[in-house]
Amino acid sequence: MKRAHVGTHCALAATVVLAFLVRVVGQWTHVFGGGDVRLPGVDPWYHLRQIERFVGTFPQRPTFDALALHPAGQRVGTAPLLDALVATAAWLVGLGSPSPSTVEMVAALTPPVLGALLCVVVYALTRRLAGRGAGLLAALAVAVVPGHALSRSMLGFCDHHVLESLLATGTILAFARACAADKTNVARRVADAGVTLGLYLLAWKGGALLLLPLAAFLVGQQMLAVRRGHLDQTAPRCSAALVIAALVVLPFSGSLPGVRFHVTGLVLALLAAAVPFVVRRMLGERASAGRMALGLGAVVALLALVVGVIAPDVLLRLVRGLRWFRGSGLQQTVTEAQPLLVEDGAFTLARAWRHFGVTLPLALVGLVVLARRAVRDACPDHALVVAWTAAMLLATLGQNRFGYYLAACAAVLTGVVLGPPLTRLWAAAAGPPVWVRRVLWPCAAVAAIAVPLAPATLRIASARTGPRAAWVETLDWMRTETPSRSDVKPYGVLAWWDAGWWIAQRARRAPVANATQAGARRAARLLLERRPDRAAKTCRERGIRYVVVDGALPMIPAADGELTGTVPQLRAWARDGPDELVATYYLEESDRSLRPLTVFHAA
Repeated sequence: MKRAHVGTHCALAATVVLAFLVRVVGQWTHVFGGGDVRLPGVDPWYHLRQIERFVGTFPQRPTFDALALHPAGQRVGTAPLLDALVATAAWLVGLGSPSPSTVEMVAALTPPVLGALLCVVVYALTRRLAGRGAGLLAALAVAVVPGHALSRSMLGFCDHHVLESLLATGTILAFARACAADKTNVARRVADAGVTLGLYLLAWKGGALLLLPLAAFLVGQQMLAVRRGHLDQTAPRCSAALVIAALVVLPFSGSLPGVRFHVTGLVLALLAAAVPFVVRRMLGERASAGRMALGLGAVVALLALVVGVIAPDVLLRLVRGLRWFRGSGLQQTVTEAQPLLVEDGAFTLARAWRHFGVTLPLALVGLVVLARRAVRDACPDHALVVAWTAAMLLATLGQNRFGYYLAACAAVLTGVVLGPPLTRLWAAAAGPPVWVRRVLWPCAAVAAIAVPLAPATLRIASARTGPRAAWVETLDWMRTETPSRSDVKPYGVLAWWDAGWWIAQRARRAPVANATQAGARRAARLLLERRPDRAAKTCRERGIRYVVVDGALPMIPAADGELTGTVPQLRAWARDGPDELVATYYLEESDRSLRPLTVFHAA
């Protein structure tokens, strides 16, 4: 192995270790310091519950959870791959009979391991585009970038998002390799792409999101090939990979949430590969970009008409799915579902800076650079990364939660922008002294990426989320001191939806509302009910035995007169929340100015 390669691998290994430590050190005492495992956030508690149940029935995965929602339970709504991965690892570590503490330990350590592995995939993809130096810079960027990419891969945050990001980036890398493979290894590369895409679809029920940029890439690449006057092998290779992905998903279709979107997305992607290829063949020597566009437009219009007549529900599901990625209505009451550039109802760049720092403006420059190269050279891997980044940027602008995808894109493009000039400087035979070229400038580039990100990264790395001590005490009391059933039926526990999974997993009781927002409107109306006798009657009729509230529930006026707390969300969900809950008065100051004072009449 060449000395340069050894140095690169050592630097990459150091970056992977750094990524793991950033995600573990600040959270270790919080997650493991209380004598048991306390996961951060909300959704990880649901995954832990399903993993524990999976281990108990291994290798069969339960598909229904009676305690997920009062009174009728709820179908398990998450894709199976993360739960299967953690359950299998725990089963192996526990030699076929893992203890609950072993399951919790494996579940807590899985996210930082996956987050560290993302650095390797980002490095490999960036290296294809711009060389080893660019790959190392990209790996460093994704290791320390704050926002959802970091928070979703922290110790204990056992949710499927970090697995999505890893497999989505791996899918782009695998398709890039398949498109550029020579005849000797094309079959293996195509198979790798298909299997990786299939695993990604098994990791998230909304995995059709990645199929949209794939479809756009397939159409755009063939249009570029027509412009350059040559036949392109991207379509048949990607079509084969899509078929392999469908075969990977097929055995799980009966229990896979969102499988209809997967099927629709795979069909659309296959059409995006096949239709331009067929149109090109039909036009033959007369093929041109203009004629291809007209031919594609006619075929797409015909297909839409046929589908609209034969199966209008398919088009309706597709439109609704696209609206879901945009984020609207009641989703706006969930912080992570709000637009990236809107905060407190006003346009702002602050959230974008907190989530991505300097990597986002660098990524926008890199996007232009790659787009120019893709158009000029009809290079498949460049065009694929452009389509992927553009789609993830639009998704993140609609809902900031998709930043855990965009972070990988931004890291790749950051490497594309900064890597080549540093590589040329490193290899230059003349110019600045060697220590400047090979030490000072690389360190300056690393500092330019890491230093602006450090405050937000450290803040997330040391943040304390999840149930507070009072919640843990309440949940443990509920589990040990309250009956599990009322007469012959299970009873419900009323709390706002973000505590639902804590109640189901830690207390082993059925919540009235959970983090899927199921039951949220019913819970909101009960929590806003101002007549105690009516509230008590409704609870008896619906089998609700306990109500849990905390200090975050009331509306708390801030210094600027704005309201914080949960009640504004309750009123949005209840729709008919009483207006008399809030009254705003104005106090005259000594300078005769008016200061708003918001009064909350407790329900």
